[in-house]
Amino acid sequence: MRSRLLAAALLVAILWSCLCYASDSTTANAAGQTVIEGVLTQVSKLPKAESNPYLDCYYTAVIEIKNILSGRSVPKKAVLVLPGFFARQYAPEAHFKTGDMIRATVVPFASMPDKVKQTQQADEVEDVDLEFYYPQSIATIKSLDDAKVSVPFTDEKTGSEKLIGKQKEATAATSRSQQIRHDLHYINEELAKHGGDWDRWYDSLRGFREEYKKKYDAKAARWIGDSYFSAGLNEYGKGYSPDFVSSLVAFNKYLAERNVDLIVVRVPQKGEIVDDLFVPMPKDLVSNPYLLRLYKELLEADVEVVVDVVPRLKQSRMGFPLMYYYQDFAEEHPAEGAAWALAEVLVERIQRYESVRKASRADLKLGRASLPQHGLKWPEGNPKFNPAEPVSFSSVTSEKIAPLLRQGTTSPILVVGSSFIGSPSFDRGGNIPAYLAYLSGVIPDVLYREGSNATIPRAIAREGDGFLKNRSACIFPLVPWSIHLPLDLPPIVNPAGKEKVLITSYTGNDLRAHVTFSQNTPKNVFTFSPAGDLTVQSQNKETRMAGDFELDLPEATSRYPYILVAVETKSKDAATIKALYGKQSDTVHKSYTQDDRKDFFVFKVESPNIRSATFSISNIRSDIPMIIETISIYGLK
Repeated sequence: MRSRLLAAALLVAILWSCLCYASDSTTANAAGQTVIEGVLTQVSKLPKAESNPYLDCYYTAVIEIKNILSGRSVPKKAVLVLPGFFARQYAPEAHFKTGDMIRATVVPFASMPDKVKQTQQADEVEDVDLEFYYPQSIATIKSLDDAKVSVPFTDEKTGSEKLIGKQKEATAATSRSQQIRHDLHYINEELAKHGGDWDRWYDSLRGFREEYKKKYDAKAARWIGDSYFSAGLNEYGKGYSPDFVSSLVAFNKYLAERNVDLIVVRVPQKGEIVDDLFVPMPKDLVSNPYLLRLYKELLEADVEVVVDVVPRLKQSRMGFPLMYYYQDFAEEHPAEGAAWALAEVLVERIQRYESVRKASRADLKLGRASLPQHGLKWPEGNPKFNPAEPVSFSSVTSEKIAPLLRQGTTSPILVVGSSFIGSPSFDRGGNIPAYLAYLSGVIPDVLYREGSNATIPRAIAREGDGFLKNRSACIFPLVPWSIHLPLDLPPIVNPAGKEKVLITSYTGNDLRAHVTFSQNTPKNVFTFSPAGDLTVQSQNKETRMAGDFELDLPEATSRYPYILVAVETKSKDAATIKALYGKQSDTVHKSYTQDDRKDFFVFKVESPNIRSATFSISNIRSDIPMIIETISIYGLK
């Protein structure tokens, strides 16, 4: 009797296990999760909960994944972020050790709430190329499942999917990993000194912010020796966009898949490097801890970002008459001093690459230049600088290479950005990439998009993979306020890899007939010329907002898996165009310096019933309207 009961119980247990496994698999598929099995090959040491300065802590483990039981493709090797302790009480998952066989339902760690992502981690994993995942459920198992599942590993791409480019240098990868770990350690130490609480740290600086604002409102300014400063704008806000973080992480991944390292440096606002000259500074010299919080998120996602940029610029500020144009409170672009100091910081980073060390050195000269027609004059108050004369700056030139900076394809270093990489002057060799060339001897190629910081990832993708083939690193100096908006990512599919079929093209009277303006848009925003060109004006000078229009899509679009809408303009503007199709959106930030006047929007065809797309236009300067000449619609297959 007992044996029959035991057999029945065993049968129930087996059935229950199978049902749970099937349920887990079904749920994982529905929620976009992945059920995996594998072996933990490295487990970071979890600190003692009772003596740790942090109340909560996760710890990391490297897993060799043997099976994908259901869900999405994942790499064969990854990092799991495991719960360690909370309120200094150990979590049930705190017991895992090297060699454990486990089954887990995982999601990308980047998809977790900020509360999880920003909690302290015990992380001894040195391989920064691994992707991070969070186990929503995890348990040890005695053996691995023999079932064959058709979900491939992301490492197992077909030959047509593999990207061929410059191979990564092992020593450079190690140096990069060490730099990221060093910077993360610094941020974590500073956070620990303030009780592990970002909000408390920020609130403790309220008095400092209030005192500095008084100086800013008074437009306080002074010469200190032969260097001039004023209490310029300082980034004191808490906010930065999670969408910005995710877009930069995606851009970093896009480059990494092509064996190119991304190096990001946020150009500080002019007040960030002078605040201690006007009011007493916090002991740790950190005026806004939320910037460190941003950097921590990026570093943990394997985005290399220059963390110590503000201290480095403060160290350099007495070596230049102007770090920024402090005599003009509205001007935010870097002057010679900031551009040169940023170049020095970046040159240190690129020396890790053998391709840079072995590159032939250019014969460059350093002189002085100014912008008599458009430049600012020297500030008053120092007899060494004539306030009637335009500000001069160091100018890098070459007798053999002109122009010095170009959008080439051969340099191991690519510098990308908007007008902040072209200041004081792009054409006269006074800017971050020109100074980097002089200091390193290696002239970088440049992708320069004046007026549009956000368009850079999409602009690179548009150039094609051949544009990145010879690169070791892509340097991206960010406009200081770019952290509040996402970057434009490449379209959901690469049009160059698809057969493109023209469905229709609207121009002249056809354009007029297939565009409908939103009723909420003022009448003066959209106007047609006699030739049928569509001119788009801003509603007012301050907001630069324009309006919306709806574009008719022909029935033939339903016959293709993807459609591409090309908007061709006559104007050199920097408008932002957001296109909506069903539940999808695609955004392009135009640039004053882009050569191609066509901008593309790509969508997956959702339903044959969707017969229109809506276009929202913004960032229109009152003196530079956007003029749309043609809108063409293609099917992609």
